[in-house]
Amino acid sequence: QGGDTAAAGSAQQAKSSLDPEARALFDESLIYKNKRNFGNAEENLMIARNKLEKAIELAPQNSLLRIQLADCYMVENKTQEAQALLMEVLEKEPQNLHALSILQWCYRAQGEAAKAEAALKRAVEIDSDARLANAYLADYYMHNDKKKEMFEYAKRLQELANKKDYIYGLIATLYSEQGDEQEAERFYSKGNEFRLWHPKKETHDNYQRIKSIAGERKIQLACIQHPMRNVEALKLLVGPAEGAIFVDNEMIFRLLGL
Repeated sequence: QGGDTAAAGSAQQAKSSLDPEARALFDESLIYKNKRNFGNAEENLMIARNKLEKAIELAPQNSLLRIQLADCYMVENKTQEAQALLMEVLEKEPQNLHALSILQWCYRAQGEAAKAEAALKRAVEIDSDARLANAYLADYYMHNDKKKEMFEYAKRLQELANKKDYIYGLIATLYSEQGDEQEAERFYSKGNEFRLWHPKKETHDNYQRIKSIAGERKIQLACIQHPMRNVEALKLLVGPAEGAIFVDNEMIFRLLGL
């Protein structure tokens, strides 16, 4: 999504450039990082870190490995070590959004709020649609008693709101934090409406796959809309489907007052 898609693409490119041995170590490190959530956290994290360090020996210029190792250091509260790695990455790749998003946590952990804000603003300047950077900047304002900046940021985000559904939720959260529940509810509703008429590609593809399977097996398609939602949006999502039945669940639920 916006900058996040670009960041994911950059990470994938960095991973694909690894030789098989380094790539295997990287993949294994992710497995052990995930294992720490299910027990033996300290041991699993140490194994993940060791694998990343070995991978870096094989591919010392690879930014993805350094970013992942920095993330391990952050979990271990080794913020200075993490910061040093991230600065190395940013010296070579000043527009690396992933590195900036972790760097701001380093600064926040060390009580350097101004530097954290600067890192996030830099990320948003690189790509105004970077989802994580926007979410982290909003979080920063909410947890650092910056009400004026928070209000101004909510206003700026509205320029993006007609492109991405998550922006509506972010704006609503900012207004709720300011105590303006009426405005927060307005943006929550706008976000729901946007998602109704702008489904994700994955959702569209899944519906098309179901329609295709039903057609191949000569099964009549029955499409039921969610309660209180417009059935026309569902028809748009499914597309032309001969003999399909569309069930409108909007009016009946409104009449029932549910």
